[in-house]
Amino acid sequence: MSTPQLDLPTLDAARTAVPSGLWLTLTAREQAFVAAKLANPSCSDKDAIIAAGAPARSAKTVGHEVAHRPQVKAALACARQASIAKAERSAEAVVTLLWDNAEDARAAKEYGTSTQAASVLAKVYGLLEKRVRLTVDNPDAALAQLKAMPKAERVKVLRELLGA
Repeated sequence: MSTPQLDLPTLDAARTAVPSGLWLTLTAREQAFVAAKLANPSCSDKDAIIAAGAPARSAKTVGHEVAHRPQVKAALACARQASIAKAERSAEAVVTLLWDNAEDARAAKEYGTSTQAASVLAKVYGLLEKRVRLTVDNPDAALAQLKAMPKAERVKVLRELLGA
């Protein structure tokens, strides 16, 4: 793997991802190490410490040591948690938009569009993953799969899908 190149935008992105009080407890080399790891999560500790300015001959040992320092672990954990929270908010916004579109289509009696939106929502929530695949192309197959289910399960699946 090639050594990541650190530039000012990469360091600035890391600085904004880590709480300022924690960021200020890190040395310049630790800050650069954290920035390298955040810029490329699959980057090895050795490559990250080389990008932070450590000599290549001792990079494996130094990288390991820096990666296991409590303040570095905390900085990486905080930044990753913030990234996860941002992704969850983005996913929630997409699901809300899908739900609103499905409701609008259902209210306008555009059942094809409503079914497509419901199918996407079902995939998002993991409903019907292996039980039924609702597709506009092959509604007969989806109906046959639904009919093959026990009634209680079929009712539960349809209620979850349609939000009833």
